[in-house]
Amino acid sequence: MNDGTYVQIAIAGTNYCSSTLDAYEIFADNVTKITITTSLCVFFKFLGIMGIGISITVAAYFTCQYVESLAKLLVNPLVVTIASGLIGFVIGGIYLSMIDLSAQSIIQCFLIDKKNGNNGNTKYARQ
Repeated sequence: MNDGTYVQIAIAGTNYCSSTLDAYEIFADNVTKITITTSLCVFFKFLGIMGIGISITVAAYFTCQYVESLAKLLVNPLVVTIASGLIGFVIGGIYLSMIDLSAQSIIQCFLIDKKNGNNGNTKYARQ
């Protein structure tokens, strides 16, 4: 709900309480669409985080093993590999959280335009 409120503040320029009420009304009127969008975002966010984290971990492992200058310096490449993987998971989570907020913004713009009608002329979401 908090993200929806901040999206409403950005779209309408209203205060926090009014934006919270607007976001609640949009969510209540379009439960199915919001649920489907949120579920898809969670699924793809999970896949993205796993993909980024695993890719970074594999790249760090092969870098530690096959780059001669690093292989000579490292006593235990497993520590570097695990640390790199954790950093990759964290960075991937932060990045994909921004993508998630973008998807919420797009769906709210679409739902506002659909609710207002505007005779086919959209104000927030372009066709």
